[in-house]
Amino acid sequence: MQILTKWRRNNTPYLVLLLALLLMPLKTLNADETIPAEVINSTLSFISHEDYDTATVVGKISNSSFNKLKDLTLEVQFFDGSGELIDAMHENFYSLVVPANDFVAFRIQGLAARPKADYASHSVRILDAEIDRCCMKRKTSSATTRKQASAKPAWLKSLISWIPFFVFIGLFCWLFRKCQAKGSPQQRIADNYETQLKLQEQSTQYMARIADALDKRAGDDR
Repeated sequence: MQILTKWRRNNTPYLVLLLALLLMPLKTLNADETIPAEVINSTLSFISHEDYDTATVVGKISNSSFNKLKDLTLEVQFFDGSGELIDAMHENFYSLVVPANDFVAFRIQGLAARPKADYASHSVRILDAEIDRCCMKRKTSSATTRKQASAKPAWLKSLISWIPFFVFIGLFCWLFRKCQAKGSPQQRIADNYETQLKLQEQSTQYMARIADALDKRAGDDR
């Protein structure tokens, strides 16, 4: 028990550091990165049927980055005259691709939850989008060239995002070698355990010899 307590005391800082690395996300960079796109020129229209109305929102998605966007998720919020939210629609555009520095049109259509007269305004926002950094669109203008030169390459960003993982692997290897090194607390514990096993084996042999001697003496007395 004393050996185990000593081992815990000597290795507590390493265990805390190892636990912190395990809980730390591998990709900590670009956590606050915003989607470089916005919805422009959206319009709302209705199609009346006998028992219900259909709301249709048409607009454009403008991409201001040098990378194309794909797998977009859009949300439309509808408001009444007092600005209260009365309805909402969501749409996933998995096949929609927005080229770099360009725009595409979209359409979202669904059943209206309220009468047509209750819809006074609407807003469209992009909830999620995947940035394709593999294909960068090149421009010949000097301003675009300067922006691309100042931007980090995709491979460099990927390499930076993997730095915590490499640090964790290096620290794990260092701790493993330290534990296996001669004179380390772990090695001393193993050596003490082997010594105890040898002493126990010797004690067992001595006890067996004593028992044999007692049996032999008891036989001679008879």
